[in-house]
Amino acid sequence: MNFINTYPIGITGGIASGKSTATRILKEKLNLNVVCADTISREITKKPSVIKKIAEKFGDEIVMNKQINRAMLRAIITESKEAKKWLEDYLHPVINKEIKKQVKESDTVMTIVDIPLLGPYNFRHYDYLKKVIVIKADLETRIRRLMERDGKNRQQAVAFINLQISDKEREKIADFVIDNTELTNQELESKLITTINEITNLTN
Repeated sequence: MNFINTYPIGITGGIASGKSTATRILKEKLNLNVVCADTISREITKKPSVIKKIAEKFGDEIVMNKQINRAMLRAIITESKEAKKWLEDYLHPVINKEIKKQVKESDTVMTIVDIPLLGPYNFRHYDYLKKVIVIKADLETRIRRLMERDGKNRQQAVAFINLQISDKEREKIADFVIDNTELTNQELESKLITTINEITNLTN
């Protein structure tokens, strides 16, 4: 798929890698539109038809006040890779359709597409992305950030990280990799500006 008005760039990274901070910098400092797969996912899971399907799979107790209990759902997919795969396989097509729609409507020269779960196993669905930026950080840094930010103990933090693909896997689809282990926000911003400038030069 070609987008006439914008150049779609994927950004991904594991939990507590600093990917969300990088995305915010791209939006607020570089004034690029951002399409967020997680935001789209939250909106989609509010639809009655989707709620019904998820309840059929995981039980009626997953629904609270006519909405998906996201904390309960998160706990289920943390404990079960099968449940996580089922949910991703079910939600993926409709999320991807909405991502494409929003990218098509974007009015900035480049559009950042924030997809936390992007990897080699599903990249064929996102082949419209012209470049991919991977944000990474070493394991101990990510564990510490999760413990400090979310109040998790070490075991919980490791479990969350292990649910996701490794940085090594992510890097297989990367055009640019930024190691955010020890960067300040200002240093991260500088790295991102350099990366966007490189992409701009490649497209000219």
